[in-house]
Amino acid sequence: MPISKIGKMQSISYVALRLTRVKSARSDGCDAGTWDLAHLLFVNNVSLRDFYVRRISRAFPALWLFVFAMLAMTYVFGKFGVTLHDAFHALTFTVNYTARPEVFEHIWSLCIEEHSYVALSLIALWSRRRPINVVALLAVLAIAGILNGVFQTWYLGHDYFSVY
Repeated sequence: MPISKIGKMQSISYVALRLTRVKSARSDGCDAGTWDLAHLLFVNNVSLRDFYVRRISRAFPALWLFVFAMLAMTYVFGKFGVTLHDAFHALTFTVNYTARPEVFEHIWSLCIEEHSYVALSLIALWSRRRPINVVALLAVLAIAGILNGVFQTWYLGHDYFSVY
């Protein structure tokens, strides 16, 4: 299977997982899988401050340590080719939008995770102030994202890695 089809299937699977987690988290029954982001934001209505303190305390220390260790390895031993520019993008979760050294290739998934935290927390904030159908909104956003990827890949001919 070509890589682009695998990537599209992974994207669709991720979106389906997120949507079903939100839906199951809103139902009366609660299984272990619903104690995730959706449950915290849409059922428990955890304060966004507490939500971000928890997220930052989990993800940031390891990321900062890794990035600074790679910078040190680059400047002390000449390995990995990490620049201050690369470190900035890794630490601001924007590494997906720029060329990056091979040692930072895996950070793309953390960037997407952090972007989803921001997007879902904004939706949670909005849903706490006005009644909205969260599942429908997420479905529309997911479909828009998929269509954007399809358009950029198939019609504009952009490279898989630049699109996804």
